[in-house]
Amino acid sequence: GGLARLRELCRGGEEKERRRANGWACPFSWQLLFTCAICIGDVVTFFAFFAPLLDDQLQYLTYVFIAASCAMFLSGICAMTIDPADRGIADETAGTDEEEEKFWCRTCDMQVQPGSKHCWDCHKCVAKFDHHCAWLNTCIGERNYLPFFMAACMFLVVVGLLVSSAVATWVLQSPSSPFGFGGVEPWTATVSAVTVVLNLPIWFADLSLVAFHTYLCCTGVTTLDVIKRERHAAKATASSEAPPPGAASLWLCCPVASSCRWRFLRSKVQRFPGTVSPEAVPPTDA
Repeated sequence: GGLARLRELCRGGEEKERRRANGWACPFSWQLLFTCAICIGDVVTFFAFFAPLLDDQLQYLTYVFIAASCAMFLSGICAMTIDPADRGIADETAGTDEEEEKFWCRTCDMQVQPGSKHCWDCHKCVAKFDHHCAWLNTCIGERNYLPFFMAACMFLVVVGLLVSSAVATWVLQSPSSPFGFGGVEPWTATVSAVTVVLNLPIWFADLSLVAFHTYLCCTGVTTLDVIKRERHAAKATASSEAPPPGAASLWLCCPVASSCRWRFLRSKVQRFPGTVSPEAVPPTDA
């Protein structure tokens, strides 16, 4: 009754005060700091160590790396800067179009458009919510999905070129054996080995991310849609401790990564079981 309504209004006020405008709003997640360190570190490593050692026939890799790095940083900055909030949240005086079906978010205490979901990390409703990306410290929705996807693709290219350059430098400076240390400077071998060991797992992880979102783009669904579908499928299975049948094909990655990612996403949904989508009918005072 009235007490419940008062609690909702208070909670809505708190959400407005804590609402995160975009990925640049504090506090920064440790994942964002890790992403920045990896991106900047990879670019510095390439130009400081590998670009000067590339053979003349491979100098074109430097120009490709520059183009991919610029596209990666610009796309990432764009994805973080754009506010993915629902139009009614971004501009409280705008609301939704009259011809659209009206939905109501009890937490934000305002009308939102269909497909919006309240994010408990950003404390706002996001238009056509896909997922909350801790690596960019912002939600991914209708407004910033394209730059997010472009940033992920360009990051895949940048890391791939860095690993390829490390391997190529190692091989080209080994006159006695293409797979040995003969003729290779100790520091070159060390930097190349560390670069490959650190960046190859990241490349495979980003590859699974790009493959998954390519699948989403081709099928016209969102990450949230897949989570809800897999959640419903898990309920129909005898045990939900393992991914339901077909989860590996949906995540398009190795079985171990699929299992870990499924458990993580399932826990995120179960953490807030009643916040998948706003209500279709606004609350009344009656």
